[in-house]
Amino acid sequence: MEERSVTIDGVTHAVEEPFQVLATMNPLDHQGTYALPAAQIDRFMMMLEIGYPSPDDEVKVLDYHLGATSPLATLQPVISRASFIDWRETVPLIHVAPEIKRTAVDYVHGLRRSSDGPSISPRATLAWVRAAQARAMLSGREFVTVEDLLQIAPDVLRHRMWSDGAAVRERLRAIAMSGAR
Repeated sequence: MEERSVTIDGVTHAVEEPFQVLATMNPLDHQGTYALPAAQIDRFMMMLEIGYPSPDDEVKVLDYHLGATSPLATLQPVISRASFIDWRETVPLIHVAPEIKRTAVDYVHGLRRSSDGPSISPRATLAWVRAAQARAMLSGREFVTVEDLLQIAPDVLRHRMWSDGAAVRERLRAIAMSGAR
């Protein structure tokens, strides 16, 4: 991931921008599935829980995929490559006030103190604030709020804490209430 390249049959190929790694996680009880080390999991910025479709939506999935034409044949981009790169370059320009930075760090330190599991890395703190910048940008603001941090926290922290989104929110709430931020 870090090298932004892929090696196939001993030949290394640079991956064109924008480079992203998206992965799915199978349950560990599936044959041939092994847990990634925490250091590798930490390199993923977010873990999104999508869940299962409703029965009506699942029927639509069947209709779509069982048709005569491949669903990939009609796939259309929702954003251009250039626009995506522009967005990515705009996110770091979203202002993060010193108080917001301190709040993020204080929350992470509180989570570290209250955790009996793996510790949350400085990379996680950076990913959390960067994701809050992206949320602010997509909300049409030029600055990050505490609400941005709290809303994005489960997606950025749950896989680092080996927890679910509700537990992440509850632990952040407990830290805030205890003044341990």
